[in-house]
Amino acid sequence: MIKTKYIAFLSIMTAAAMILSVVESFFPSFVPIPGIKIGLANIVTLMVLKTYKRLSFAAVVTVLRCALAAAYSGTIMALLYSLAGGLLSCLVMWLLLSRRMEIFGAVGVSVAGAITHNAAQILVAMALMRDFAVIYYLPVLMISGIAAGAAIGVAAERLFRLLPKSLRG
Repeated sequence: MIKTKYIAFLSIMTAAAMILSVVESFFPSFVPIPGIKIGLANIVTLMVLKTYKRLSFAAVVTVLRCALAAAYSGTIMALLYSLAGGLLSCLVMWLLLSRRMEIFGAVGVSVAGAITHNAAQILVAMALMRDFAVIYYLPVLMISGIAAGAAIGVAAERLFRLLPKSLRG
């Protein structure tokens, strides 16, 4: 049974992720290449994973954030890309944060999540467009994923330290 503490925490994290997603949509991209974002909402996903190390918690926050962001923006196609990238990214970050692979810090985990997110989105684009030419965009997304993942990892690690110890799992 899920405790009230978990429900409250996940609700707050979902709201924070949504706010960060909306705030990020107001700013122009740092680079003039379409589709490249820093992914501020991923700070929240990483914090949820570091706090409870439960894939289900991170997946709930990710699915709700993606659904709410799609409803807010009115673009259902973005939901497919966001869900594919977000859920695969959650899985990879959860695996890297598991007790068996704790050698990775928040930055390494975040970079792996960002790269996985981008790869999943390319796979969705190839499937929807029925064209493999989209794969040529992958190196650009990998470079941006490394940079964005590192920045998100640093931010998540610093914010994690600010969480009260009672919320750290």
